[in-house]
Amino acid sequence: MQTRADILKIQEKISKEMDSKHAEIFSAHLLVLEDRMLIEEVITRVKKEKLAVEYIFFRRAEKLCKGVFQNKGSVPQGKDKRYRNVGRES
Repeated sequence: MQTRADILKIQEKISKEMDSKHAEIFSAHLLVLEDRMLIEEVITRVKKEKLAVEYIFFRRAEKLCKGVFQNKGSVPQGKDKRYRNVGRES
């Protein structure tokens, strides 16, 4: 997948030029690319509700994070933070 390769290149470059902490956000982007359930849900809602992808994604990421805080352990540790960060970038 070209997008994945592009993100990995950017992550590596940022890690070398700045530090690994700044490159961490790209891990979240990779998680989103690999989360088929999230992607399918967003696509389905875009088609059904005719809303912007950014809005639907942000709302879904927000809901996911709330669920994590209410029921710790339902999402792997750190994944909630990464989804929240990607959701804010939209």
